[in-house]
Amino acid sequence: NVVLKAAQTWPLEIDAAHSGSVTLQTTPEGLTLKLTTKDPTIAPLDRWDLFFDFRPFDQRYGLYERGVFQAQIFPAKDAKTPASWVPGTGPVHPSLTVSGTCETDGTTTTVQLSWAEVKKLTGKPPSSFGFAVTLNSHDGKAKEDVVQKYLFSDIMADGLNNGWANIQ
Repeated sequence: NVVLKAAQTWPLEIDAAHSGSVTLQTTPEGLTLKLTTKDPTIAPLDRWDLFFDFRPFDQRYGLYERGVFQAQIFPAKDAKTPASWVPGTGPVHPSLTVSGTCETDGTTTTVQLSWAEVKKLTGKPPSSFGFAVTLNSHDGKAKEDVVQKYLFSDIMADGLNNGWANIQ
């Protein structure tokens, strides 16, 4: 269990040149995430995968159903390519607000999910929710694998909730 009385930040280190951090906080309006990367080359395959499970706690395991979804967050690449998101796994996705910047040494991306959007999935604001993150890092070289770093999840997160963190 993670009790979210104040914003919490978790680091994800891939190697000396590539890392990230996730800051999660609740507000009266909803959830705000700040995704920061240290990455000298922002490539098309660089992204964050955010996983949410808003089902009741005792149902929060297994395959995706209504209330469980993945959002793929793409950081800003430059002034002409802003931060964006696309739906990943899940039968229904709420609307997210995404903004961000790209600097020479990495990116900062802000994601907002309103409680009104969550209520559309669940009918009421949650008392807790499941949460997990994957940082995908790639320098754009042919035949180079995308390197993934997981927080509260593993490689199976885009197919099922197998024990994501319970955020209260």
